[in-house]
Amino acid sequence: QGLGATGECAVLLYPPGHEFLSAFFCCLYSGVIAVPLPVPRLTASLRQFVGIVKDLDSRLVLTTERSRSRLEKLDTDLFASLSCLATETTAPAIARAWREPASDPGAVAYLQYTSGSTSDRKGVMVTHANVIANLNSIAERFAHHADSVSVNWLPHFHDLGLVSGLLQPLYPGHPNILLSPTAFVQ
Repeated sequence: QGLGATGECAVLLYPPGHEFLSAFFCCLYSGVIAVPLPVPRLTASLRQFVGIVKDLDSRLVLTTERSRSRLEKLDTDLFASLSCLATETTAPAIARAWREPASDPGAVAYLQYTSGSTSDRKGVMVTHANVIANLNSIAERFAHHADSVSVNWLPHFHDLGLVSGLLQPLYPGHPNILLSPTAFVQ
């Protein structure tokens, strides 16, 4: 909100962990459209990342200080044109300036990008109403309740990892054990 980004897209580049969830909900609670993506590492993923950011016409990247310093070393001039914020070093005054945005269930909550394994990655607009309807259906189908326990090792930028692995446990308020995908594979 303090950057005047309400209604705009913010690219979320985080390693697995709680920092992503904080940034994701920060976007939801400020009217900014979250765009979770994997942190680019290889030339192919960097090319896809650059294409997505240009397609979004985004000016804002939320990440960690460690990831930000890695991103700035990549061979692209894209990061010079972006506001790259390390969220763990955000000034507390910014949090105190927060104001509740207007509520609109039909507004886009986040963009979910496909993996791009068979073609260029494509984004799908997911509204707040879509999220709630999906979480409600999953909770009913799987009989999730406050005493359930779940374990997730899927990446947060993957549709199933985000919805079933991170958001679903919050819906009925049950405990969720998070493992990084790398730790799970090891």
